[in-house]
Amino acid sequence: MKKGRKQDFEMKAQAGLMKRNFIRGVGVIFCGAVLLWGIDAAFDMAQNSRDPNAFTGQHSKVSLWSVLQNNADETRNNLNLLPQGFQAEVFPVEIFYGIRVSQEGGVIGLFSHQSKGELRDYCEKEILSHGWTKVESGYEGCISFVKERGSFTWLFLSFFEVKGEASVLVSIQ
Repeated sequence: MKKGRKQDFEMKAQAGLMKRNFIRGVGVIFCGAVLLWGIDAAFDMAQNSRDPNAFTGQHSKVSLWSVLQNNADETRNNLNLLPQGFQAEVFPVEIFYGIRVSQEGGVIGLFSHQSKGELRDYCEKEILSHGWTKVESGYEGCISFVKERGSFTWLFLSFFEVKGEASVLVSIQ
């Protein structure tokens, strides 16, 4: 009798942990998207303040995407910024032309010349081949994975496509 209660408690605790991790991942993705939108708006405002045509209705061609895209090639060589074991446990990054990593290493942005669908298929195939279990997130464009052992036990991926090129934002624990 006690053993059954203990198993029920452990299952409920694990379900609660997965739910908290999922909510945390959605929050990180949402905050990241809002931050990127804010930076993009700041770049536009900064450019328009120096643009003599700013008040004639012409829009600045500077955007966050163009700034990131121009600087992405430089970060391709910054593989040492990835968390230790990322490529061995999650997926190799050689198909990406740009890498951005948060200071803590828990959020990683990767830029690709592939379409969103191709990138999602690549990531999912590679992650599953490394022993992860897919957990449906319920959000379009997002998937999550869990694993019992290793350097990382939880992944949340969100895919974006701009001008035919895709990027993936990875939240990892």
